[in-house]
Amino acid sequence: MICTKCGNNNPEGMQFCTNCRAPLGQQSQNSGFGQVPPQNGGFRQVPPQNGGFGQVPPQNGGSGQVPPQNGGFDQHQPFGMKPVQKTNTGVMKVAGGLVAVIALVIILILTLGSSPQKAANKLAKAVNSGNMEKVIESMLPNKAIKKLEKESGMSISSIASLYGAGSFNSVSNCKIKVKGKQDIDKDDVKEFKKEMKDNLGISVSKIEVREIEMTATAYGSTDKETMDAIFYKSGLTWYIIPVGSGLF
Repeated sequence: MICTKCGNNNPEGMQFCTNCRAPLGQQSQNSGFGQVPPQNGGFRQVPPQNGGFGQVPPQNGGSGQVPPQNGGFDQHQPFGMKPVQKTNTGVMKVAGGLVAVIALVIILILTLGSSPQKAANKLAKAVNSGNMEKVIESMLPNKAIKKLEKESGMSISSIASLYGAGSFNSVSNCKIKVKGKQDIDKDDVKEFKKEMKDNLGISVSKIEVREIEMTATAYGSTDKETMDAIFYKSGLTWYIIPVGSGLF
């Protein structure tokens, strides 16, 4: 069979020229899949040179599929977007922030919270104001005052008048210094907690009896007096009731 491209005379039955490897017979050079003579034995398919639908030849062996760029499955992402990688970094940051906030609150409560001395300072400030209502409020929680008002049918102002609403009008420069703790009988502690719960509706978690030194100026004369006081803790707050105050 004569090759129409190079004129080489090929044996009958050949599909490609043994000289130039052009297709022989009725095979077209510009259409469909073509077969090429074996390079190292056997046949393999290649895409057509000038049109038609062809398969991508293998680059390094295998099926001819485009290998994944970053390993794994070759999933195509639109507009060149990369697959989103899940991470717990954000969750860990939020959790770490919450722990830090909780720790800060605990530190503030422990360092800046209430104490027997702060309760004494609050009472001294109320005495200096000359307002008996504030004096009572420094000794009792709001819950206890509300119960007193409800059960007595009187306002806090009326209750204050019973103890002498203007008895501190002439007092100034009041200061209270808290001193050492005194021993308390366990039965006395139980009795105090019970009476506070039954009479005022408040729970007491801690009780201390301490000596206090009160200094105040009245009618131009400054006096210093030492007395005992009951300090009790309800919730997170300490309160003070000087012994002999008549409130308990």
